[in-house]
Amino acid sequence: MDSSCIPLSSTMQSFMNQKNYIFIFFLLVPFYAKAIDFYVAPDGSDKNDGSIKYPFASLERARDEVRDWHGRGYKRAITVFLRGGTYYINHTFVLTAQDSGFVTDPVVYTGYKKEKVFLNGGISIPLSNITPVTDVQILNRFKPDARKHIIQVNLNVLGVTDYGQLHNIGHYIPYSPSWMELFVNKCPFQLARWPNVGFVPMGKVLEKGATFSEKDKPLGKFVYESFNPPKWSDTSDIWISGGLMRM
Repeated sequence: MDSSCIPLSSTMQSFMNQKNYIFIFFLLVPFYAKAIDFYVAPDGSDKNDGSIKYPFASLERARDEVRDWHGRGYKRAITVFLRGGTYYINHTFVLTAQDSGFVTDPVVYTGYKKEKVFLNGGISIPLSNITPVTDVQILNRFKPDARKHIIQVNLNVLGVTDYGQLHNIGHYIPYSPSWMELFVNKCPFQLARWPNVGFVPMGKVLEKGATFSEKDKPLGKFVYESFNPPKWSDTSDIWISGGLMRM
């Protein structure tokens, strides 16, 4: 009789079944025991699998992939690596308690090795959108020798309609979202101001006015010891900011 056709005893069959179970068990353990890494890159795609070779393009896609793994019962650490470059974000990236992972196995978002990562909440303005100011009324607000240097950008064309709200900042004032800012070569530009540097000495106080907590009382009045700012007679939204200095 062909030995390959000899019936297996129940004991042998049971043993082989146990071996199969053991083999399957050890096959599954590494799947759930190993920490997982996902990758995001400026030149990635949200249709990719999030591997280092085929990274995602957005933080949201990586976050949703992490949520999906947690939903399937995965409880080990997960790291989302951001490859170097600039990520332009036009809305709030939301993370909630479910995105934290676990105490000993958290979810971590970090840059990849020593690559430089920038999260940019603004837009890049093409140089072709910058044009000289030709409105005579606006140009007349500047000194003649400065008028040829005044330039402008139509933000509506670039889809920018929310400029934020200019507000007071400083001591004892609650934090609030900043207004829109302009950065050139990664350096923030300041709003047009007078004087360009330093402060204007304050002169005689005409009316003391309200303190910080007395919001219903009239504001104070004072004179300053300098020449009047030129060409500001048509400006209705001037802000004054200053401080106290011990002499």
